Amino acid sequence: MRSPNPNQVAGEQPQKSVLQIIPKVSTEICSVSNYAFHLAKKLWQDSQISSHFLVCQVSDRASVTQTDFPVLILPQKTSKSFLEQIPPEVTHILLHYSGAAYAKGKMDAPFWLQEGLQAVRRSRQVQVLVIFHDMPVAEFQQMKWVNPIGGMVAYRIAQQADVAIALNVRLQAILEKWLQREVRCLPQPDYLEKPPIIPPLRDRYRRAVVLGSHSPLRCHQQKCDDVAQTCRDLGMQEIYYIAPTLQVQVAASPQFDWVDRGKMQPSEIGWILLNAWIGFFSAKTASHLERSETFAAYCAHGVVPIGMNGVPETVGSLKRGTHYLQIPVVTKTNEDRLQGVADRAHQWYRDRCWHRNAQFVAALIQKQ
Repeated sequence: MRSPNPNQVAGEQPQKSVLQIIPKVSTEICSVSNYAFHLAKKLWQDSQISSHFLVCQVSDRASVTQTDFPVLILPQKTSKSFLEQIPPEVTHILLHYSGAAYAKGKMDAPFWLQEGLQAVRRSRQVQVLVIFHDMPVAEFQQMKWVNPIGGMVAYRIAQQADVAIALNVRLQAILEKWLQREVRCLPQPDYLEKPPIIPPLRDRYRRAVVLGSHSPLRCHQQKCDDVAQTCRDLGMQEIYYIAPTLQVQVAASPQFDWVDRGKMQPSEIGWILLNAWIGFFSAKTASHLERSETFAAYCAHGVVPIGMNGVPETVGSLKRGTHYLQIPVVTKTNEDRLQGVADRAHQWYRDRCWHRNAQFVAALIQKQ
């Protein structure tokens, strides 16, 4: 669905037009670009706010042409090139900021992006909104912290924004410290189509699912025996792996089948989840769980989420044992308890739908 730009009727307010900036177009379900395209779709459907996209890095030009919105490609990562690409009808810029994704190299920081936004503010009457997906991090062994150089650029970008938005509470705390004001935290919704009806577990096939990409699969490889034991204890008959590549060696089991489904379309994934009992996910920290699209997908489809590693006991309003479980799951866990966890997780998710996120962003755009 290409975002139209109809002629304005005399007396009507001019249509709002947003330039959404993303690092690249990715085919991964869990990606910054997928988030931006979903948001653009809802902004048009619910509020008739049109979107253009500026892509800062292109490895596959075919992927850019397959989108449903007008897409511009940044020829060079410079403030001058950035300024030249902004369409004249654009009233708002929505930057999806993601760590070092906009940098020219691994040891670089996107100074050009910060300078480009500064140039836009001087030369154009546009409002700038920034959604922070993550921060640039430095890592040594198991320790991580905000990269000082990348953090400085992120700080300057936050200062230049009319509105800064966080996608998890960790980012929210950083931004509020920087800006000395309240920052809204938008929850991470599910990227799959929202199902109209959630069948109870008793009407589903006894199936377990491992959904995701590299991180969940690596975690599963480490916890393979625990996952298998949990499936046996809960009476599962098969385990589905849905990811670009399996890369997991598993032992055969007489109790259930291991099924590698590989990469699948969102509609196919949604159907599998609606016919599954439990889903395994990986989240070591609170911020990981909050921004986990895999966890959101399980909750949205009434699947019992089960963590494979040290999932925090509480994350905001989420509680282990109430909204999700963790392996090893005790053998006395019965169907009623599993159904209760699935129901509470789904109820929690209902406030995290795309419609509400788009409503919030649309309200910011329409009042400015």
